[in-house]
Amino acid sequence: MRHSPAFLGLVGLLLLAGSASAQTVVRHLEVEAELAEKQAASLLERYRAARGREEAARAREAEVAGNLDARLARETVSIDDLEGLERELGEAAAAAEAASSQADRLRRQLFEQRRRQALLAAELGRLRSGPADLPDPLTGAWNLAMQPGDHRGLLDLTLDGTTLSGTLGLDDGSFGSLRGSLTRGAVRLERLSAESGLDMVLEGRLDPATGTLSGTWRPLVLGRGEGPGGTWRAAKVPREGGGEP
Repeated sequence: MRHSPAFLGLVGLLLLAGSASAQTVVRHLEVEAELAEKQAASLLERYRAARGREEAARAREAEVAGNLDARLARETVSIDDLEGLERELGEAAAAAEAASSQADRLRRQLFEQRRRQALLAAELGRLRSGPADLPDPLTGAWNLAMQPGDHRGLLDLTLDGTTLSGTLGLDDGSFGSLRGSLTRGAVRLERLSAESGLDMVLEGRLDPATGTLSGTWRPLVLGRGEGPGGTWRAAKVPREGGGEP
């Protein structure tokens, strides 16, 4: 099932915070839904007030236009009076246009807010009728690509709360265990190999909308500190017999 980027971002951030509980996600979405309802009520009140101002401004414009029409129909009329009414009509028309623009803007905002409420309600319904727990977005095998050099490898991760562990093997024959953490959505991994100890650091983030990990890496050369690094990107290895979870 595909989800909107907005919802994936919301749930992704919750899961990346270390919570894999569907109940936790539901509680957060319920708070979001309550806040969205309050925002919608405020927008509706402002929109109604703006529409009232628009109607009053349109009525004033029509009144001034009627006065000007009546003066123009007279055989004798003061040019000063006509010019004054013409200026007044221009001001009334500008005020009506400004009020209309404000009402249009608030109407669009209210429409988007209603769309957001519908999205929240739909996802709440889905989660409430779904399983008690949701899988975390990091645990599993990932196909890894590293630049420069277009190196390929396999990243195997396990998330436990905010602690990451696993292994990382590359096509140059190197292999090592991983230790790392997940902090406010940021992933940090350190690789330790049997030959050289701590030899690599990877940092990055998960994009909930695409389900990919990406970031930067740097090698650690024993006795010489950091060497030149590059970028990396990883995508989940699909499960057998189906797509990604």
